[in-house]
Amino acid sequence: MISNTLFFGLFVLCITQLYSQHEPENSLGQSPGENILFFDQEKGTSEVENKCCWDECAEVTLSLTYSSKYVWRGLNLVNDSVLQPEFSASKCGFNLAVWGNMDATNINGHSWKFSEIDLIFDYSNTLNYRELKLNYSIGTIHYIFPTIDDPSTWELFLGFELETCLSPTLVAYYDVDEVKGWYLTYGINHLWEKILCPCKEFEVGLDLAASIGWGSSRYNTFYYSYDCSSFLDILCTVSLPTTWKCWEIEPFFSASYLTNKRIRHRVFPNTNYWGGATFSRAF
Repeated sequence: MISNTLFFGLFVLCITQLYSQHEPENSLGQSPGENILFFDQEKGTSEVENKCCWDECAEVTLSLTYSSKYVWRGLNLVNDSVLQPEFSASKCGFNLAVWGNMDATNINGHSWKFSEIDLIFDYSNTLNYRELKLNYSIGTIHYIFPTIDDPSTWELFLGFELETCLSPTLVAYYDVDEVKGWYLTYGINHLWEKILCPCKEFEVGLDLAASIGWGSSRYNTFYYSYDCSSFLDILCTVSLPTTWKCWEIEPFFSASYLTNKRIRHRVFPNTNYWGGATFSRAF
């Protein structure tokens, strides 16, 4: 309880400092939950720009996702409709976010209540070497579960994305609290920014993404009672990032598959398909 209160106090203090400058103008994109999205901001600023960025506006985004299921790293946590609001703020590469999952039905006995709240803090930037650009992000996630008996836990993460063909990404998560295990994910994606543009204020893109996850023996023991390191899940997503005036709308369809045969016999459903849409706006 003390750690949650302290983290929340620090979070509110940082938000206050971000707003003390003036109105924000840009956005910080994010998913977890998948657990999930932190290389979408502009990067690669020079050393001089980094020194001056504290005089610039903070970047703030509000978003709301509707999803027909809540699937996290191959685990079907909610097998019905959910709403997932998010608030994020960013300045000089430092990012703060609050993400939540709310069950939209009574399938788990707590409809219209938050079953999960994630507090996220990270720093993102770019390393430049000749013509290569390597985006990186390092941070922490605090998972809180208000409606269930599972204890809250903390993860540290470090992620890299290479700005080249298929934008390969590698992200490592380490749970320092309850699990004390590793989860790694490697992914690729390709974005076509404009496949449809009927007018200047309406643009539709196409994004194809795929990733594979790996868990250490302690991670797999905690979540699957399987005492062995193994590749865990494959995730594929097709989305249509759409810009309309000041709004961003992104319909998506995802498929997840647990790859380990022994784990598949212990988890049901072990293959999941779901869809939804994310609505977001920068202020």
